[in-house]
Amino acid sequence: MIRGSIRRYYDGENDFEDLIKLIETANVTFQRVQKKGTEKSPEYNDEIQFNYTKGLADYRSHLYKRVDGIKSEFTNEVISQSSRFEKLVFISSKVAELQRAINNLSQSATGFSHSSFTFSNLSAEEGVRVSLTEADIQEYYEVMKKYSDQAMDHIKILEASVQNSSNDDFPQLKPVAPDPNEPSNSKPLAFFDYFYASRGFTRFHNNFYPNSDEDYYNVASIDKDKEVVTYEEYNPEDGEPYTYTREFKQELLDKVYSEFLKAKKFIDAQVNSLDSEASINLFLKLLLYQLRHLHNALEKYPEATKYDTNHYVLKAFVRFIFDKYEPFVENHKEVNYFKKILNPNAEPQPNIVPSPVTQRMLPHKEVVMAFKWVANPAERTTKLYTALVAGNFISRSVELMHFSKGFEGEALESPLGIKWMKKVRGKLSKPLILYLFDLMMEKDLLEKIINNQDIYKKVQRIFTDHNGEALQHIDVSSAGIKKRKTDYTSEELEINAIIANLLK
Repeated sequence: MIRGSIRRYYDGENDFEDLIKLIETANVTFQRVQKKGTEKSPEYNDEIQFNYTKGLADYRSHLYKRVDGIKSEFTNEVISQSSRFEKLVFISSKVAELQRAINNLSQSATGFSHSSFTFSNLSAEEGVRVSLTEADIQEYYEVMKKYSDQAMDHIKILEASVQNSSNDDFPQLKPVAPDPNEPSNSKPLAFFDYFYASRGFTRFHNNFYPNSDEDYYNVASIDKDKEVVTYEEYNPEDGEPYTYTREFKQELLDKVYSEFLKAKKFIDAQVNSLDSEASINLFLKLLLYQLRHLHNALEKYPEATKYDTNHYVLKAFVRFIFDKYEPFVENHKEVNYFKKILNPNAEPQPNIVPSPVTQRMLPHKEVVMAFKWVANPAERTTKLYTALVAGNFISRSVELMHFSKGFEGEALESPLGIKWMKKVRGKLSKPLILYLFDLMMEKDLLEKIINNQDIYKKVQRIFTDHNGEALQHIDVSSAGIKKRKTDYTSEELEINAIIANLLK
């Protein structure tokens, strides 16, 4: 089972996007869970989740809140568009996006069906034989139809209102001044400078906790030691209570990782825009100076230094620069300083750089490219990493930033050495690795690869066996991949659930 707060999937920051996630899929999971305090005489509850909400009442409540939020949030977004034309373009794009999601649900004389319906029995390995079909979840489809129609009706009313207005009714808005903390090609580490050197982390940490009477109204409990806030809400239609939690460490990881990916793109873009080796050297030299400054600032920042994520991300930047741009930085005096900080077992090796200048400097080696997400790389990498660690598919010691290298579409000259831990009947299951990647490509999550040998090479560059040894005979293991509609193994069901979550 994928563990974590429902807020990780529906974070409430954008009600329209969350509504799309709630209706574009129909992912049903079943799990039999032992009740607390019944260890001596076990008692169980059967838990059914629909699109990672806990039962019909919870699903209905999420839909209600998203539609209610759209009526204010979406209207404000329309108002913020600077002209009548831009308002109509914005609304039209959202109508098309919502309609695509709605079209997954169809109705016939026998009831509703959804083109993305999936079912996973997470307790199958414990001998629980349960299989739910679409006939069992018609009530979910009915509320899905009800609230998606309400959202569409509201957006259509807004569209008609704008169409019936003149352009003079919408004065041009003044441009907003650029945010000095936003990263760019010339200052890719701007966010981290704000976060660690300008005490931005403290603001982020303080904002995690409720800080006004309005924020506190639905807080059930606050655990300052574990840094978890539990909220209690009530279903607006039946009055039934439900709870959800937010975890600070997870939100910190999500934020830092997304900013790390953005910064890497800006670094690459800046390097590839420079036309001389001297310019590239100077830019990377300044980056290393700034990273040393950030590392020193973090060491003197007690509130932030106690979180491993903050240390990992700075190490990840250094590894990225060493891996990709070593010919430019190998003689720099900052290198020895950072090598003392980095894990000696993860000593970086030179990698291929898109810059034509760098390509000429590096020795020729066989280039194996990493897998590449079709869309939403930061979100999907985080979700996949969290699920694989929680399910004991990969070693818990691997860092998210290191794991992400396997999915960035860039050259992998050095093996990542990520240990694959999942065993079936006491033996390491290499076919499961291939099943995972085969399914991700089949569902258009990863860019498709036609040549199986290319897939095997990528897998071998990313993973090792549980002892850290290279994976052997991976091509023979491909015979273990079975495309079945039923009769999945319990391990394949776990992977099916992971993939269903990635599709959200």
